Amino acid sequence: MSGFKNIESISEASNINLAIFIVGSPRSGTTLMQSILACAPSITAITESHFFSKGIFKCGPIVLPKRFPQQALKEYWHDNGCSPELMPSKLKERVGLNASKHCDRYADALISVANYQGKKILLEKTPRHLHYVTEIQSAFSRRSIPVKFIHVVREMDDVIRSILKASQHWRKPRDMNNAQKRWEKDISISAAYIGVEDHIFCSYSDLVDSPDQEIAKIAAELEISLDKNRLEKRTLIMNQIVKENETWKTEPKAGYIQQKEKTMTEREHKSVPPKKFFDYRRIINFVNNKEIK
Repeated sequence: MSGFKNIESISEASNINLAIFIVGSPRSGTTLMQSILACAPSITAITESHFFSKGIFKCGPIVLPKRFPQQALKEYWHDNGCSPELMPSKLKERVGLNASKHCDRYADALISVANYQGKKILLEKTPRHLHYVTEIQSAFSRRSIPVKFIHVVREMDDVIRSILKASQHWRKPRDMNNAQKRWEKDISISAAYIGVEDHIFCSYSDLVDSPDQEIAKIAAELEISLDKNRLEKRTLIMNQIVKENETWKTEPKAGYIQQKEKTMTEREHKSVPPKKFFDYRRIINFVNNKEIK
């Protein structure tokens, strides 16, 4: 623990140079990306917060808080190994029904954990925070902290297969139709940020097939140092960012990059409903450095 002089300085936003949020569809490789980037000495290694996705309700222009944040913040502080007596007092205070104030409190909590770890770059990974880009940007801009988003993109068939398998360990298992709708919604949101400043795209296939090249590209865009020696820490990082009950987030099978899961069988593929309304190839082609048609 380092980087602060007293308890309240743990929550000082001025200690953080950059906030990075890894987003995308679930089972797209977001945990893999987080475990790689968190090997950099200046970057945090923290668990998924779900702060915005579980704490904020959105319906079109309507944005409302869904819960009072104190208990969630206390649990998150504990889950990341932070000493209870060093939890900043502002995180314990009640918040009214103003959604912006709730977003500010979530931002302060993430900043405080990063400061507790003595890091200059906050790295958070909750796939569904893809739906809360505007709220996250606003909360961190009020603290004068620049934000970047990394969109990890994976082919639909592979995501569906992985969701079906992983969701057996979730509170509510997903069926094929539900998994496809979630992927289509997420990929359409990511597509809207193609070419937008501070939004970086990464292909899961490239990350697995050409890890050195893809990692070097992401590191250059983030202006961080990340070499193979540091990547050897990835097993340790996985232990920090994955909770004991998150059994579906498996450890890599070979080297510092996990092997690809098997693709869908022909029978499984035929049972997937046809894609509707959105040309998902646009974003897949973009991420794979192909021409967008």
